[in-house]
Amino acid sequence: MRRLTLVRRNPALTQEQFVEHWLGEHSALAQQLPGLRGYRINPVVQAPDGFEWHGVAELWFDSVAAAARAMDSDPAGRRLRRDTPLLAERVVPFFVEEHLILPPPQPRSRSVASGSTDPSGRTSTR
Repeated sequence: MRRLTLVRRNPALTQEQFVEHWLGEHSALAQQLPGLRGYRINPVVQAPDGFEWHGVAELWFDSVAAAARAMDSDPAGRRLRRDTPLLAERVVPFFVEEHLILPPPQPRSRSVASGSTDPSGRTSTR
């Protein structure tokens, strides 16, 4: 089950600070959630005028109930909830039913967990 979350950054942060915090401290906390099967963040890099969201988080769990248990867990969920206002002014979580039509290409961007991938597909850790 995939949980998506629309994220509006804390206005006290620049976009650069927002992404840095999200990729760093907040991601480290999220990865401690019990039952988390996958995690991806998507900072917005281009959007139409007036678009109010600065990113989308994707978290995979076995079920909606498993996600609820993870978010309510102590200490991992509590730490994540405490950090969220430092990152975001508003978050809107919801669950989706995924239907994969065409698999996306392999990412060539920096991966927090595995390092960076160069254009040839080789991964290097820093």
